[in-house]
Order: sequence, then C-alpha cells, then structure tokens
Amino acid sequence: MVWSVGCTGSPADQGQIAIDAGGSAKILRQGARRPFGQAVEAEVEQWIAEHAHLIDERGHRQVVRNGHAHPRKVVTGLGPIELTMPRVHDRRNEPQRERFTSSILPLYLRKAKSVEQLIPWLYLKGVSTSDFTEALAALLGPDCPGLSASTVTRLKQVWEEEYRQWAQRDLSSEHYVYLWADGVHFNVRLEEDRQCILVLMGATAEGKKELIAIADGYRESEQSWKSLLLDVKQRGLTVDPSLATGDGALGFWKALPQVFPTTRTQRCWVHKTANMLNKLPKRLHTDKTKGCGSRIATLTMVFKLAESVEPRFRRLNGHDLIGDVIAGIRFTDGVKQQAA
Repeated sequence: MVWSVGCTGSPADQGQIAIDAGGSAKILRQGARRPFGQAVEAEVEQWIAEHAHLIDERGHRQVVRNGHAHPRKVVTGLGPIELTMPRVHDRRNEPQRERFTSSILPLYLRKAKSVEQLIPWLYLKGVSTSDFTEALAALLGPDCPGLSASTVTRLKQVWEEEYRQWAQRDLSSEHYVYLWADGVHFNVRLEEDRQCILVLMGATAEGKKELIAIADGYRESEQSWKSLLLDVKQRGLTVDPSLATGDGALGFWKALPQVFPTTRTQRCWVHKTANMLNKLPKRLHTDKTKGCGSRIATLTMVFKLAESVEPRFRRLNGHDLIGDVIAGIRFTDGVKQQAA
C-alpha cells in the first residue's frame, strides 16, 4: 500500500515515503488485530460466564473453552487482518446444546463492515461490477482476497433478499412522532425512467431516529410518494405522525394529507439552502453515469448504506418532551405553551 502524496523531493526521498507508507499500513493492521482479538475473547468469556450454572452430575461445567480455530483473514479498510477465533464446547446433548456465534466475527466472515459499505458506495457512484476488483484493490491494497466480480455479484444477491425482507416487514408496533422525507439522486442512471430514490425516516416516542422506507419513484411525483406512504400504512403504520419535514417538492406535500390527514408540515431549511445553490450554472453540476443500473440493485445499495449508518443516528434533542407532543401540547419556537 502506497500513500499518494504531493512529494517534491528527490526520487530517493519519494521511494522512502512509499516504503514508510507501506510499513505504516502494516503496523496499523497489526495494531488493529489486537483490539479485534481482545473484543472477541471478551465476547466468548461473557458467553461462557452466562452458562456457568450449567453443570453435569459430577459438578463439571457443561460449557467450556476449547482452544482456537485455524486463523483466517478478514478484509478491512486497512487491508487483510489475520484473526484467530476462540472455540467453545457445549457438552450437553441435543436439543439443549447451543452453538456460540460471535456478533463481532460471525462464522465464515471474510469482509469487515467497512468493505460492505464501500461496495454500495462504488455502485451508486456509477462503477460497474466488472470494474469493482480494480477499484477495491486501489482502495484497499492489491493483497485483499475475495474481491472478484463474482464475489460482488453474490453479495448483491444476498443483500437484495435482505432488502426485500426489510421492505415487507410489519410496522404495526411502530409509532413515529416525526417524519423526514427526501428524494435522493445518484450517479447511476436508473432503468424504466425512474429518476429518484425516495427515503422516509422517522423518530419514535423515545427520540430514536429510524429508517422507515426506501423506494424508487418517477422523480418526486405525488403518485410515487403516495404509493410509498400507502405501503407503510398498509404494513401497520396507522397512527398519523405529528409532524413531517421535507423539501419543497410538491409531490410529497400533495400525497401526505391523502394518507396521514392530521400530520402537520414543515419545510426543511437545509433543503431550502440547497435549492438556492442549485441555481448555479449547469456547467458546475454533477453528471450522471451513462450506464443503466438495475432498480433492485440500486435500492439494495441505498438500503445497505443507510443500514450501516443507522446505528450512528443521534437521538433527538429534547426527546423527553416528545410525550407532550403526542399529548397535543403546542410548542412555539421550542417553548411549551401553557393551556389557557
């Protein structure tokens, strides 16, 4: 791995920088292995401790450690890291016997989450599947295994099934107090003249932000937004949210009262600013790739990217006041209004 730097020194100095960069990357990979391994070891110890009460007639523990499995390489943003998985032995008979599965290093894992985020990002930037190997090698280093076009294709198939299940999940137990709606355009040109990805997010009564739905639409038309809103309502989201925030796209605002008639509306200042910047000369705008992307593949990649960042969503400020919003108490500029 060589850092690309603007070096103006002698060829010998430039060579030294390349060597130092490669050595630094190796040191970083070695440093990453230790906390990764320690985290897995701690996970195993906790799992065994939770099963310490299981003993046989001779007083021996039923769930114990059993050495380590053969080392395996996991691809990370720093390149491949060799990790060793501790083994756990459950001496009980079926069906009581349990199998330990690490949430940090799942069975058969060969790619870290950073790579699974990188592949959707490249796709949405317009990079074709056949070019993924070269692009990933440039970003992660040439020694990273398992990054062929066929591997990417298999990953896409798995992710597509995950997206289908997520897009059909039951929402009857959910109650979103706030909604955020937006239409997102990507470099990849969608098929069937669908030019936009519609994204709906919500906030629960506890102030937790969640991704609700992702769908493709004809630009940001009323019919496309109405179809998305009706879908989430049919899957159980029957309580009208208190407030919806979005940009100035008329399609969402026309569709919203047809599905959630009591939801109040609010323009998004970020979008208003962006709309003003959009008035820049056309020569300064981003061009879309000429290649045509699959609908389901594009939706899947957006879903995987959103899924990867959702755990880092920040809880809403003032979430302790959301109960008052649900109860119908009005706020003016963030200040609770006392009943007359």
